[in-house]
Amino acid sequence: MGDFVRIKPLGASGRGRAYSPTSSPNAPGIFQIILKVYPHGMMSNYLNNLAIGDSVDVCGPNPVPWIGKYRDDQKHGKYVAIIALGSIGITEVQQVIKSEILDIQREKIILLWSNTCAENLIGLEELNTLARASDGRLEVVVTLTRETTTTSSPPSCPPPQSPSSPSLSLADTDMSPAALFAPHSSDNDHDHNNFLRGRINADMLTTVFHSFTAPETVMLCVGTKQMERDICTTCCDQ
Repeated sequence: MGDFVRIKPLGASGRGRAYSPTSSPNAPGIFQIILKVYPHGMMSNYLNNLAIGDSVDVCGPNPVPWIGKYRDDQKHGKYVAIIALGSIGITEVQQVIKSEILDIQREKIILLWSNTCAENLIGLEELNTLARASDGRLEVVVTLTRETTTTSSPPSCPPPQSPSSPSLSLADTDMSPAALFAPHSSDNDHDHNNFLRGRINADMLTTVFHSFTAPETVMLCVGTKQMERDICTTCCDQ
């Protein structure tokens, strides 16, 4: 849990682009990533246009620093509260969730994911599949900050190009480690009616995590430094 690789064109200079695999770290000789293709994204378009059999330079794996700290600092507890802000780190969050589901002491895991619009919820299908197979132990709650209706997204959130997403999730309800990383495919339809609206505030945190008690809760917040500081301020103000 918590490794990333750097990918770049063969022979290219520079460090390359970092990607966190969503596949099992125990899968011999392969890894899979979620790739979101941006209209002007040089690396995402380059990878999206590769043909089967083409080669790239890959460096790694390397540890993701904040996951290492989370692993070292996490306490024993029945509850796991995860707040994801935007799309930064969401693939690493998936790895954390899969690991926590395998921990029998975790009775309930809730992910509160704040993003601008539904089109940016890359990986939501995989998270929902994990939730359906978790026997109620995982709950995924989404709030959108720039969508106010259930039928369309505003001009500030134009739909991206169709991503190539060879991502991994549960194939069935078997909660074994092998099943947690089994391939899964689904459509990209999101039920907008189940999404909350607005930025995360004290009332939303209280509503989503109302059943969690502080001494028995492990908390993780993932986003930019400023986003994390804002959430910490909100939590302290409760």
